Amino acid sequence: AFYVLVILRVLKYVKLVHDVQRHAQELSSQKASQEHSDSVLNHVLKNIMVDSFNSVDLFFDGVGTEVLVEARDLMFRGMWWCRMREAILNVMRGTYTPAFTEVNLQEFARDLCKGRSKVSWTAPNVTVRLESLLCNIILDNAITNAIRHGCPNGPQVEVEVKLLDDNETLQFFVRNRAKRGREPLQKWTGDGRAP
Repeated sequence: AFYVLVILRVLKYVKLVHDVQRHAQELSSQKASQEHSDSVLNHVLKNIMVDSFNSVDLFFDGVGTEVLVEARDLMFRGMWWCRMREAILNVMRGTYTPAFTEVNLQEFARDLCKGRSKVSWTAPNVTVRLESLLCNIILDNAITNAIRHGCPNGPQVEVEVKLLDDNETLQFFVRNRAKRGREPLQKWTGDGRAP
């Protein structure tokens, strides 16, 4: 009976060690997801702050007050991103639950381009069901890259939203004037294949 009791205690101890190790791995994975999402957020906020700073700097160089409106709009976008931290963290963890809402495409495009005076947009004046958070995360990054990596003397960034004839499929286009001498980028469809 003594040996059985010792074996049972050893088995309980082994199970306890295993449970602690599993919990430590889960915490490590959560911490890595949090660090990655904070890194994404930090990158976005850094870009917004640089653009806002440049707008204020242009005001002090005598460009005019319209650049202060752009700086204000950029700060609005920065606050929006700060509010979205938890959602970004859930996306990185793989626990995000999509939330489709009724969205007017013109309002969506206008808000997406807010604070970006050099970005033009077109979108139909229709209301659709859209997962706007994920679309904002993806499109915001695409627009920022189009501005930063386009032609230095005016990237001429255009955002176009199309509702296809089936009234169920949306297409988002982000175009810019390319930097001279740069290889053209391959088209990307989002599903890993070239169109």
